Amino acid sequence: MTTYRAQVRTPLSAEQAFGYLADFANVASWDPGVRSAEQVAGSGPGVGAEYEVGVDSLKGELTLRYTIVEYVDRERFAVRAESRMLMSYDVVTVEATDTGALVTYEAELALNGPLGIADPFLAPFFDRIGDKAAAGLATALDGELVATVGKNGAAADSGVVANLVDKIVETPIVPSFTRVGYDVRKRLESWTSLDGYDLEGKVVVVTGATSGLGRAAATQLARCGATLILVGRSEQRNTKVVDEIVAETGNRSISEVAADMGDYDQVRALAARVLADHDRLDVLIHNAGALSVERSEIADGTEATVASQVVGPFLLTSLLLDRLSASGSGRVITMSSGGMYGAPLSVDKLEMAPADYNGTEQYARAKRAQATLNEMWARRFPDLDIVFHAVHPGWADTPGVDAALPTFAAIMGPLLRTPEQGADTLVWLAADPNPLTSSGVFWHDRRPRSIHKLPTTRRTDTPERRERLWRWVTERSGL
Repeated sequence: MTTYRAQVRTPLSAEQAFGYLADFANVASWDPGVRSAEQVAGSGPGVGAEYEVGVDSLKGELTLRYTIVEYVDRERFAVRAESRMLMSYDVVTVEATDTGALVTYEAELALNGPLGIADPFLAPFFDRIGDKAAAGLATALDGELVATVGKNGAAADSGVVANLVDKIVETPIVPSFTRVGYDVRKRLESWTSLDGYDLEGKVVVVTGATSGLGRAAATQLARCGATLILVGRSEQRNTKVVDEIVAETGNRSISEVAADMGDYDQVRALAARVLADHDRLDVLIHNAGALSVERSEIADGTEATVASQVVGPFLLTSLLLDRLSASGSGRVITMSSGGMYGAPLSVDKLEMAPADYNGTEQYARAKRAQATLNEMWARRFPDLDIVFHAVHPGWADTPGVDAALPTFAAIMGPLLRTPEQGADTLVWLAADPNPLTSSGVFWHDRRPRSIHKLPTTRRTDTPERRERLWRWVTERSGL
């Protein structure tokens, strides 16, 4: 549970201030995070009165049902709301003063069920919400905000503190992968703004660039001045996205190529187009790839998820390797997924059979292969002027997640990262000088991470299996 407390001194009398606040339908007029509030049970304020309150969330308006659970006329009242995901408890106390009244506003928030593990990391968000509500309260009461006390306090810039907090956040999955981890790390370490990078003259290929993380990354890279080649399966959709990003950023150095990363002939045509149209290539971003509920295969019999997320990117990297090296300080960046943490490394079982196919599991196996191959690229080609990095974005609110995992998206909605937050480290890896000092690294929130969280997956990661994977993907891609 995290808490927040604020005090407002108002020239209104205690009776006036209490009357206004105890009618909890008025919360929409002073709390900017509340869109609507309506009394739905009881007559006026008092114990048992109920209010439907619509609050902002990442998934739109979330409706909570608040009940007055304590009421002392002209002095104090408390309201409580509870849903499957969270519990909120607010107390308002009003004291008469010589010049009016002193209003004390106290709030508690806790996540229910498995989400409760993120409670210790909610403070930065709750403080921010509380500050806005306290400011709105002062304005509504024509008063003065005299004190606020949250749990977060001042953000520390100490590297020791940042490292400690990062480890605390990283260990349990929920706070690390959600927007909680993103916000905590960003504030502790004072991340460089992505808008400060100058990529003019740099040529960047982004696959899967028409929606979600790829679209967010492409837009930010365009703001930085990069020359972009956006890759998606539909020429019509590609063109529409190019036009939208040009209009949004003013960067006209953006083109598109229609290609399905699971069609090897189209991948070869894509590589030929990039080589013909550009005399340099600075960054290759492998972002294409969706979680498919139904199993399908490409023409040669390869399962489609593996074809588009493992074999196709491997082929494209191979075909563009020389141009990346010749351009100097080339970068190959693969968007992986934290889902791979539960998947062992396997060649024989990389492609799931129709009888036991599960889209989520197949996706995780493909992402495990991606992370492993990223390390192998770096170790096999240490003399090339190229660095290889993989990154997982955490849990982001994207069209792909909504379509493939609707229940997960609904439950985790308020904690999901925005596409821009999910793409942050991807863009940072493409623009910042720091990633050029290492290669073969797996990243999350601008920090190197292990590709293993479980002993069971570490045991499967043997040199023999790695070599088998490299041979298999080389043969399957026709190289």
